[in-house]
Amino acid sequence: MPVLVLRVRPKTFPLLRLPREIRDLIYELILVEPPKHQRRHIATCSAASLSPSSPEIPPFVTEEKAPFPRFLPFGDCRCANRRHLALLLTNRQVYEEGSRVLWTKNVFSFHTIDSFNQWFAHISAAKRRIIRYIAIYLLPRSQWQHLSFSRTIGFDVNERLLQNLVQCVGLRKLDLGPAQLPSGFIAALSRQLPLLKSLRVAGFVDVADRLPWVWGLVHTDVRIDGVDIMKTSTSSLESQWDIGIWIARIIPVIEKLTGRLGRDKWEGYCDTNSTAKLRLPDEPHPIEVPLIGLPNSAATCARFRLEREQAEKLREKREAREDELRRGEAMRLAKEADRRQAAESHAAVKLRESERAKKQLKQEGERQSLQRNRHIRDHLATRKAERKRVRGTK
Repeated sequence: MPVLVLRVRPKTFPLLRLPREIRDLIYELILVEPPKHQRRHIATCSAASLSPSSPEIPPFVTEEKAPFPRFLPFGDCRCANRRHLALLLTNRQVYEEGSRVLWTKNVFSFHTIDSFNQWFAHISAAKRRIIRYIAIYLLPRSQWQHLSFSRTIGFDVNERLLQNLVQCVGLRKLDLGPAQLPSGFIAALSRQLPLLKSLRVAGFVDVADRLPWVWGLVHTDVRIDGVDIMKTSTSSLESQWDIGIWIARIIPVIEKLTGRLGRDKWEGYCDTNSTAKLRLPDEPHPIEVPLIGLPNSAATCARFRLEREQAEKLREKREAREDELRRGEAMRLAKEADRRQAAESHAAVKLRESERAKKQLKQEGERQSLQRNRHIRDHLATRKAERKRVRGTK
């Protein structure tokens, strides 16, 4: 007789049974996200742009809030936060494997030195050693539109920043700026971070007068790879960089991008085409400038509207279901209250009947007691009278 064998498929996916290489690919797909300045709003976010002609406030601006308090009514925006970190809470093995992918593959972006230092103080030494890419960009200020630059432009690269950076022994790439690097900064980084091969001074610049949220990310390389610290003096290292190099780079970039983005056709720039290729004078190769705050394309806006409609329908269904559940719960509570009231009424009736019966029994006992006492008195009086009659006859 043949034997039928049934195998029940488990409800959970056997992630830990997969080879380590495949698990690392899964971790990378889930945990590795674009840098903060490249992230866009999701369809259901109130800050998402639904018009191809209106720019989109970047998520990191809605997160920072401090420089632009008057223009940011989107208090519920969380699009700049990292998502899917709950995967690391599965168990210890997933945490150890996934956290390494998280800290080695992602770009950790900040917009002030203080925010970086505060974040750095709350992570462990083991995580500091495996970070590979740090970017600290300064948000643009209104005075930059007039190109009133000086040697004090940008933020102050202080000693605490250097102390924190040299603890990231696995650092490969570092973006700073715009800032005037202090004396000995590059030499200290080169000496204490042997894996650091890319140092860039980068920052956001306003590139469209009619579009206040459209910025360009301009960077200038500070070459430190291949530097032999034992044979190179600090002064020669510091001579590789000056803030005037970055200023000379952004002036033609702003002029070219302002001319392009000032037109009505936008030159086709949108969320799917967010990099401008520019050819600057005295440079043999064109440069690429990422554009931040661009509007969404027509296809993206249509998709966002459809997703919002679907989300609205789901929300209405969920609310209808919740209302139905609340009505059902209210009916159940009402029935329970009616049953409780009926039970209490029945108990009260039984209690009243019991008290009435006890009262009747008490009254009947008192009546019988009085009748018994009357009989006893009558009997005693009859015997007394009989004794008197007997004595009188004698």
